[in-house]
Amino acid sequence: MGDAGFMAEFVKFLNAKSYEVREMAAEALSGMVMVPRNRKRFVQDDHNIALLLQLLDPEDGNSGNKKYLISILMSLTSCNSGRKKIVSSGFAKNIDKLAEVEVSSDAKKLVKKLSTNRFRIMLNGIWHS
Repeated sequence: MGDAGFMAEFVKFLNAKSYEVREMAAEALSGMVMVPRNRKRFVQDDHNIALLLQLLDPEDGNSGNKKYLISILMSLTSCNSGRKKIVSSGFAKNIDKLAEVEVSSDAKKLVKKLSTNRFRIMLNGIWHS
């Protein structure tokens, strides 16, 4: 389905007016990015990650289901380019805000995974230099 261009269409639905449509699109994307090939394709478009992070803004109650959006981002952290794009995005602070505000531990797990990987990258740089 990723090769057929469905992911781009689901990304468009993340901004739909209907909450149900946004939730279904987020759920579908969450399942699709579990496949490594789809994950790589999703990460290639910088707009995709930026949009997901924008939708996670805790002050914006208009997003799709945050659980699925965080699930998508968690899947993307297993891909080096995905992790780098999440961390370097101007909207990465939304994950931190959400982790502070939300009772849910999913956002906290995502922050931990992103910071742990940054720490490992720094250590690998030290060991290999």
